[in-house]
Parts: sequence; structure tokens; C-alpha cells
Amino acid sequence: MLWDVDYTLVKADGVGIRLYRKALAEMYGLELPSLTRSFGGRTDTAIALEVLSVAGVPDPAGQVVPFQAFMSARSAELAAEMREHGVVLPGAAEALAALAAAQQRGEVVQSLLTGNLPELAEVKVATLGLTDHLDLTIGAYGDVSAVRADLVDVARRNAAARRLRPRPSSGPGARDR
Repeated sequence: MLWDVDYTLVKADGVGIRLYRKALAEMYGLELPSLTRSFGGRTDTAIALEVLSVAGVPDPAGQVVPFQAFMSARSAELAAEMREHGVVLPGAAEALAALAAAQQRGEVVQSLLTGNLPELAEVKVATLGLTDHLDLTIGAYGDVSAVRADLVDVARRNAAARRLRPRPSSGPGARDR
């Protein structure tokens, strides 16, 4: 089961936008420009390309990786702000917990498929207490591609690789599922 983060599990109250503002100011001395499209539903790679282009940063495509590395490194700094202003959406924690029994039996794995950078996604869900039933290593994140649909194949490959790894045995005679 792949969950989106923003407006599915949590409402982050603009934490991501503030991270873009901070990165652009500290890396390039620029202000966040007005964009023609909203951040919603897009990957952080697509957003970064637009932000860097509209802001006038030379070679925006060449700057995406260092820009995202800066934002990833600074994501943890947003935890207090997320705790103060972020909100778990109604039913989100209950839905994650409802699948926990199936997860324990190995029937379901819960992770994220989100346009967020992995570190930003983790800050958003972890600070609001939603990681107990999530395997964040299987998910797909917005640093992979500018095209959100590409994330589905990434998550499938990650899940398939996880299923092929032997599970730890629970004692003599235990068998893999």
C-alpha cells in the first residue's frame, strides 16, 4: 500500500514552500518567485526545475541535484515547525493502523509514494507520529524524476527487491513466506 503524504496523511501548512524559500535565499541570494503552477501533485524535481528557472539561476537542470541536497540536509530543521503547524488528517493514523495486522502477516507493506524529497517526507510523517507502520525504504520519492508517474515503477522495483530478500527466521524450521 503506497500512501501520498500531503493532503492524504498530513496537512503540512506550507513547510515545503518555506524550505524552498530558505534554499533559494541561502544558496543563491534570491527570493522565491511566483510560479505559474502550484506545488501540489508535482515532484520536488519538477518544482525545483521551475523554481530555479523562474528565479533566473543559470543552468537550472545542472543545479537541481545540489539544490535538492541542500533541502534534504535542511529538512530535519523543519521538525519543530511541522509539530507546531502540521496536522494529521482525519482517519490517516487509523487507516495505517488498520493495515498493521495484515502487515504483520506479510500480506501488506505500507510505504510512501510522494512528490516530496525522502527527507522532507520523513520529517512530515515522523514528527506527527505516523511512521510506526510505514517502511520508508520501499517507497518512491520526488527526487527520482520530474514526472510523478515514474515513481510507481520505482516503488514496484523497491517492493519486489524487498520481497526477494530472505526474511529473518523466527526459529528452527521457520520457512520463508
